[in-house]
Parts: sequence; C-alpha cells; structure tokens
Amino acid sequence: MTVERLGLSALDVHLADLKGLEIRREWKRTDIRILLPSHKLVVVVELKIEAAEGKNQLQRYRKLVER
Repeated sequence: MTVERLGLSALDVHLADLKGLEIRREWKRTDIRILLPSHKLVVVVELKIEAAEGKNQLQRYRKLVER
C-alpha cells in the first residue's frame, strides 16, 4: 500500500515530526518494523535474499500489524 492511499504524500512523510518514531529489528518474525505514531503509520520490511515467501506470510504480517 502506498502512503498516498493512506492520505499522506511523500512530502508529508519527508517532513513528518519523527518524535516517537520506533524502529525494531526482528519484531515478531518480521525483519524490520518502523512505527510512526504521529501519522498512524507502520512499515514492515521483510528482506528476501535467497529465500522464498512463506505460506500466507504477507497476510500474517498484515494481521499482526493491524492488531
């Protein structure tokens, strides 16, 4: 999903107040999670280097983030 679909422009994200920004590695089986509470934005990065996507992996991550 793009930031534009969330009602944010790339400029909004670029100029965002990063107070409260949280970045975590290896959070609940995801590689990187970026949380920006001021914009109710969560970005999950899954690194796939010589690895295949697990069964329903993206759906599981989405449910996890939505909780």
